Amino acid sequence: MIKLPNDSATYFPAAGPQFESTYWKTKYKDFGFKWFLKGQSFFHYPYMLTNAFNNISYKNYRDGQEFPRDPNHILIGDSGGFQIVSYAKKGINVNIEPISILRWLENNCDIGMNLDFPLLDNFNHSLSHSVENFGVFESSRNNYDIMLCNVLHGRNKKELETWYKSVCNFDFDGWAIGVKPADNIYLQLYAYLLLHSNGAKGLENYCHFFGVASIRNMVILAILTKKLGYPVGFDASSYNVGSTAREFFMPENIGGHYYLGSKNSERFLTGMLCDCPVCRNININDIYEDSGGSGVLICLHNLYVTIETNRVINCLAKDHKNLLRYTNTMIRKDINIVRNINNILNDYIESGHDMDMIYTRYEELFILGGDKIPASNLNGIK
Repeated sequence: MIKLPNDSATYFPAAGPQFESTYWKTKYKDFGFKWFLKGQSFFHYPYMLTNAFNNISYKNYRDGQEFPRDPNHILIGDSGGFQIVSYAKKGINVNIEPISILRWLENNCDIGMNLDFPLLDNFNHSLSHSVENFGVFESSRNNYDIMLCNVLHGRNKKELETWYKSVCNFDFDGWAIGVKPADNIYLQLYAYLLLHSNGAKGLENYCHFFGVASIRNMVILAILTKKLGYPVGFDASSYNVGSTAREFFMPENIGGHYYLGSKNSERFLTGMLCDCPVCRNININDIYEDSGGSGVLICLHNLYVTIETNRVINCLAKDHKNLLRYTNTMIRKDINIVRNINNILNDYIESGHDMDMIYTRYEELFILGGDKIPASNLNGIK
């Protein structure tokens, strides 16, 4: 079974259909766009997340896309539960059996997510269908080299605890967390500590956080893994705004986006804003062209900047003063995040994992999230 770093949070770029079906088939000069192939793209990055739902008919997806089969490259497969539930809400029935998704994950991935029903509507409905699918995965798996992850969902303390009690006895190898709202990083932290305090089976192997790649998320996960020593990771497809909206991540602040506009927009830039491996090999006209070719170049720049930002935050995770200095220009709200996360984790450790005390002391953060609490209210948090 694959092993992940236990001293840093790992970012898994979520590959969407535009890359899988179009961009990976093309090149820019001598550069391909498969970042996971060493020596063939602008840069090499050995991690990726894909989706079983989008690729279920592509039985040998991994080999077909040339994603290496070795311990240094890790491919995560999401089950596609979100897509299935989303279609169901529109009245569209998706006829894919859980066992088909399990077999696809076993054939292609190093880490696979159980077929969950995310919380788009009724809690009990989502939980009961998830439990049913988890039972199929547990009883039907053939491949024990893949890490299969249990999944925890919830929108508040009560839902998280209820969901956990319903799924905690399944025999899986790791965990994934999907809280709502996804931008409440403190509720994400509570969900993780709920697993940790209960000795959740497989948490020591890996825990994945769905669809979060903000600076705040990077900070919390980097500090979390440094404090508790278990591997964690997260995914996001936000780099794709390079293609969908022609937004260029600023190299020193991925929260700041430069909008390049359409081909008829006035061109203000006279040179590249960045010296990353993508930007140093293209010119300003390449990204101003309003075409799919320019979009993929912007996407890859955005991806590289995201990877580098996460790397730097991991490096600074123990140096709280300089971590704050690095991130304070990128975090517009929740400026106390570094202090808050350290307070919560230190109290958790020093109290012997007393979750009742942790929730009582930091309830406002867990409910509202730090960016929604006036700065004056945070003065009472040590």
